[in-house]
Amino acid sequence: MIKNLAIVMCITMVNSITLNLNEICYCSQLIQEWDCNDSLQGCIWDSKSQVCQEIPCSELSLPKFCQMQPQRCYWNQNIGCLNFTDCSSLKGSSQSSCIEQNIYCPASNGTNCQSINYLQTCSSITTPDNCNNYFSATGLCMWNGKNCIQATSCQQLWSNSTPSCDFRGCYLNNETQQCLPKICSQIQSELQCYGILTFGPYLNNVIGCFWNYQLNGSSGCQEFSPQLVMYANCDDSSLGTYHWNSNKEQGQCVPCFQKLLFLSIVITILF
Repeated sequence: MIKNLAIVMCITMVNSITLNLNEICYCSQLIQEWDCNDSLQGCIWDSKSQVCQEIPCSELSLPKFCQMQPQRCYWNQNIGCLNFTDCSSLKGSSQSSCIEQNIYCPASNGTNCQSINYLQTCSSITTPDNCNNYFSATGLCMWNGKNCIQATSCQQLWSNSTPSCDFRGCYLNNETQQCLPKICSQIQSELQCYGILTFGPYLNNVIGCFWNYQLNGSSGCQEFSPQLVMYANCDDSSLGTYHWNSNKEQGQCVPCFQKLLFLSIVITILF
């Protein structure tokens, strides 16, 4: 008897500091009281049940807390935070007006907002005004003088036929006249130290920042790393995508939606 055993193992692990805002934690995933009460998601700890619960959308008075709960809330400038049902119920004539209400509704048909499934591709846009600074599902669009293409770097924005550094993830160096990527360490204010846009798929294009009080003997804004943050800033420095998984001393900052280890095994046995 001859056995020919072929095993093919394909292992893929995603490991990146780019935050995915499609994976914002639910309140129920925050298992520590301080993590719950200090979270960006509008949560409150129920001391009786020892469970983190959602604050009703109508009680979230600030846009930043409302917008961090896109699964269930949306922001109306005239009324405040309201319960979210679907994108088509939101009025919005442009991409920016729709995103301001709910980040999960980045498209518009000219009257109502639409989900990410309705975003145009860069190549389908035919005019510079509609192209520049438009977010497609795969990334930021830019006009290269002839066509609408996907931008991949700050340098590309500045070197094309219509030079621009008008992107929140870039800044113009006045001395060198170069459009360069922003980094967390350039942020001087603790209140502004929360995240920087980068190039990549819509909502999976944010680099987190946190204020490190022990940075080289002083304090400053630093790029988010789950190994560097403490229990007090795990949630907010990850823009609500990570949580603290145990007590203050022994816990770790971990993603609410664990990066999966994909293991596929194909076994062929010949007799």
